[in-house]
Amino acid sequence: MEFYNNLNTVNTSPSFAELSEDDYSKLCGPQPITKPYYPEGITGLPSDAMYTALNALYIVKHSGSTFEGFKQAIYLGGDVDSVASITTGLLAGRYGLEDMPPYLIEMVEGKNKLLNLVDLWQDYYHSFKI
Repeated sequence: MEFYNNLNTVNTSPSFAELSEDDYSKLCGPQPITKPYYPEGITGLPSDAMYTALNALYIVKHSGSTFEGFKQAIYLGGDVDSVASITTGLLAGRYGLEDMPPYLIEMVEGKNKLLNLVDLWQDYYHSFKI
């Protein structure tokens, strides 16, 4: 039941600009973060798989571009590397990488392989009517 309630939170939460502190706490957990998830006193996303998944879903739902989702993942604060990589990957499959600043793409290890995977994902994604 807890997982269903958390998914419902993602579905009913407002857009980024309209998030209240209460909405933010529902998505990221009680604030500030407490041990053992992260050093005490920091606000944002704890190192917790459930919250990472919830925030990835929320960001993908509310982002209109790859770079917007990337920025929103970082703006969460806390342990954002996983949610940023998940959302950027999913949104790049949906929207492409054209709006990402080149300096963020240039030195990515395995970039050509990843770009080929993006093309495959876009073909797959666009084959569905959503």
